[in-house]
Amino acid sequence: MTNDKQALPNLLPETGLTEEWEQLLSAIFIVSPTYGTRTTSIITQDIEGRVEVYEQSYAPSGQCVAKQQFRL
Repeated sequence: MTNDKQALPNLLPETGLTEEWEQLLSAIFIVSPTYGTRTTSIITQDIEGRVEVYEQSYAPSGQCVAKQQFRL
């Protein structure tokens, strides 16, 4: 979930956004000072119904700044 690889310029769609925005938004993990991935969450449930939540928060630079894990 932290793959910040962007698409090649010739593979970008034409959605009406600027090429700069299309390039930025082509990554799974978006790093930008003004817009980007700020949190990722994984929720699992085992066969007995126990639920666990894993969450990471990111700074605008893409650096992980907090991690949480809890059970429901």
